[in-house]
Amino acid sequence: MLLVGVGGSGRQSLSKMAAYICEYQVFEDGVFVRGLFLEGAGWDKRNSCLVEAEPMQMVCPIPTIHFKPVENRKKAAKGVYLCPCYYFPVRSGGSGRPSFVVGIELKSGAVTPDHWIKRGTALLLSLDN
Repeated sequence: MLLVGVGGSGRQSLSKMAAYICEYQVFEDGVFVRGLFLEGAGWDKRNSCLVEAEPMQMVCPIPTIHFKPVENRKKAAKGVYLCPCYYFPVRSGGSGRPSFVVGIELKSGAVTPDHWIKRGTALLLSLDN
């Protein structure tokens, strides 16, 4: 299970959502999001975690994510990278619109979360500016 932080939603009972990386599972609650791209890392489908990107690979698609409301956790999980998700590659935004959407906790794999922070690893909703 991956956790998604919801910033400034104004809701008090639910302040996080769970995201499950899935292929063909069916869930009753939540919403499926597909078409996201991972920049600065690769994705290991078998272990559902971040890995080093292939040489010369700037972005890679990731599987469909299932977002489902869950209760807020008090403590951050170890070995998890809080991956920022942006609308487009220009992370600062543009035309008065911020690009940041949400932070999604992804398993950091064989390296520490600091490794992915230094790489600038992020999820993108679009590859166009």
